[in-house]
Amino acid sequence: MPHDAHRPSLRDSRRRAGRFAVALVLALPAAVLATPAHAASSCVVNGVARTGPLIVGTPGADTISCSSVDAVTLVDALAGDDAIVLTGLVDGRVRAGDGIDRVLLTSTAELTDRGDVDGQRDPDRFEISGRTFGTVRGGQDGDRILLLASATMGPRTDIRGARGPDEISAHPSVVVRGLVEGNDDNDVILVGHNAGTVDGGPGTDRCVVLSGNPPLNCNP
Repeated sequence: MPHDAHRPSLRDSRRRAGRFAVALVLALPAAVLATPAHAASSCVVNGVARTGPLIVGTPGADTISCSSVDAVTLVDALAGDDAIVLTGLVDGRVRAGDGIDRVLLTSTAELTDRGDVDGQRDPDRFEISGRTFGTVRGGQDGDRILLLASATMGPRTDIRGARGPDEISAHPSVVVRGLVEGNDDNDVILVGHNAGTVDGGPGTDRCVVLSGNPPLNCNP
């Protein structure tokens, strides 16, 4: 028999290589094969785990805690005096709804430049300790927005009282970047160093800026 008869053909070599590749893929763990994805929304509403894209409370008082709110998710507390605690990445929208609400953005949280938090109706209180690069609005009534010592801001940060006589207060260690605005009615804005824009907006507003850029549209 000629020696060439024992030599594997090119077709046989390719077939064996293909079988080997399939076997290798099947042997890989699922975690290696998975396509990376963004973190899905994860909240707990009154003790019950919820995921997006729509996470809602009840017409009464709710406690809502979210470790992640992705870009396509709306968290809506609806009516009632609600407590909303945000502890992770917030890339979507959070609405406190009607009622006297309390919204906490903890030191582990990050409101991205696409993230949006709105107190909506009735007087609300915001306590911000985390990275805040998106939009925070007090809503339709007199609200209080506190930027605590560990809070950080960015060039696209937009913090505004919206309607009603609002108070926006930043700890002296917080460097204001982006925009802080009272909007309508008679507001009070207190900040340390202003490297962005502080604007009282319409109304008779009181602004105290310890250093940096002077405020706009404020009375002495």
